[in-house]
Amino acid sequence: MMRLVCLVSLCIGLAQPVSAAVISIVNGDAPGEGLNDPTVVAPVGGNAGTTLGEQRLIAFQHAADIWGAVLSSAVEIEVEATFDALSCDDLGATLGAAGPTTVHRDFAGAPRPQTWYPQALANSIAGVDLDPEGDVFAFFNSALGTTCAFPAGWYYGLDATPPGGDIDFVSVALHEIGHGLGFLSLVGLASGAKFDERDDSYMVHLEDRSEGLLFPEMTNGQRRIAQIDDGDLFWTGASVGTASAVLAGGSDPLTGAVEIYAPDPLEPGSSVSHFSTTLTPSELMEPFYDGANHDPGLALDLMLDIGWNCGDGALEGAEECDDGNHLDGDGCSALCVVEQCHDCVGVPSVCSALTGLSCDDGQACTFDDACVAGECVADATPQVGCLSGTQAGKGLLLLKDKANDKSDKVIWKWLKGEATDLADFADPDQGTEYLFCVYDQSGGDDTVVMSLQIPGGAAWQPKNSGFKYRDKSTLPDGVKIVVLKQGDEGKAKIVLKGKGPLLPMPDLGALVPPLTVQLGNGSTCWESSFGTEIQKNEPDFFKAKAD
Repeated sequence: MMRLVCLVSLCIGLAQPVSAAVISIVNGDAPGEGLNDPTVVAPVGGNAGTTLGEQRLIAFQHAADIWGAVLSSAVEIEVEATFDALSCDDLGATLGAAGPTTVHRDFAGAPRPQTWYPQALANSIAGVDLDPEGDVFAFFNSALGTTCAFPAGWYYGLDATPPGGDIDFVSVALHEIGHGLGFLSLVGLASGAKFDERDDSYMVHLEDRSEGLLFPEMTNGQRRIAQIDDGDLFWTGASVGTASAVLAGGSDPLTGAVEIYAPDPLEPGSSVSHFSTTLTPSELMEPFYDGANHDPGLALDLMLDIGWNCGDGALEGAEECDDGNHLDGDGCSALCVVEQCHDCVGVPSVCSALTGLSCDDGQACTFDDACVAGECVADATPQVGCLSGTQAGKGLLLLKDKANDKSDKVIWKWLKGEATDLADFADPDQGTEYLFCVYDQSGGDDTVVMSLQIPGGAAWQPKNSGFKYRDKSTLPDGVKIVVLKQGDEGKAKIVLKGKGPLLPMPDLGALVPPLTVQLGNGSTCWESSFGTEIQKNEPDFFKAKAD
């Protein structure tokens, strides 16, 4: 998780169907101001509020409900909102600004590894609240129509018919919530640098036609120039590309790619995180208010491109499939695209009527799956050739499964191990991923009872004797700490610790030793067995020393 201070604003100047998501407005104003303003007003345009604060809240919630009706999330989305005096004079005004409170990566079900997703979207995909604080923050100009000289005020009606030159608040709120849900780039405008040196779910769809490159492929300098390459910066997402046929201008007639706002010089708060003003007809997510508009339009298709709704079981936009999950290897990928895989779980494949052909059942910790009588059958046999500990009783496996999932815990210690060279650890700080597997070998068939993924990247730090992984978020599977220490025979050491609700705990009451535990990186693996020195074997607590 990474906390953001990221604002995308909407300005004005004088001429010179799907399962619903619950989106709630959290009032952040003090008593007597903003959303609590007690000024008496008459109901207007379907808004029954009788004070200025009430009407603001009702109109804001109406905008939130429009987005909620077309997006899907099992996790409530909270928008923290305030009204404040923003920039405003007789020629122009900032109407509002918004953004996601935090961004997350490598959470359970994340469609792209090492990629930042805004909190509300990450929650929707993961199916859990990854941060208890609000998901979106937004603030709006309380000076407009009150203390500001600009010749227009807010219209809080719900009917999209503001009188005269007044500004339709529902349209502005709808626009700003869109930014908070993910319609924004995290790339530095002045530097062209990726946020925390990683891609984000928006920028991966940006292409500079001058360079013929997508943003992830560019250098910082190339992205910096692309962000002021007016007329050549395009959105390439498939859903927008399909829906852009409604446009008479602002899109590529051959590919459907849609132009993104990239003026020179840069306009902080507007550049890159909006559709271009060349779009015809105008769209909600352009940088300047252009009249009442309660239709998300192409912004909804952009939400589908960045990951909203894919995996909710409903076929939408440009999705080729939607099987209700974010798993690869089951015929429908994490990006809702039909997989041309060798063998996919639950769908017809090359296994049909064949036996002995290798396949992949899509499960972690099974490595030698094969076609049997036309089906891909998982092989849960532990890997062979793994490095072992050299002294009995010097390793440890501890598993706790408590009623309060926050107290769940796993500890594995591989001590006094076989000789391990630094090269055996590969390069976890550069992206090498690790997989932790626990196998129950008590019955006739081996079974995988626990699998934990440890992503590669910045959470790993190289040490003189190896590597250390530390991630307080414990994403994606609950692992918090891993220590890899090289050494000669009897000197090598590995420790893994995980805790909290993200741990996929097995049914401890059903565990029957012996158990085999392995940690691998695709080229080298380390293992220990637990069957003779069992200290605890209870429904909520297992503890044993290594054989």
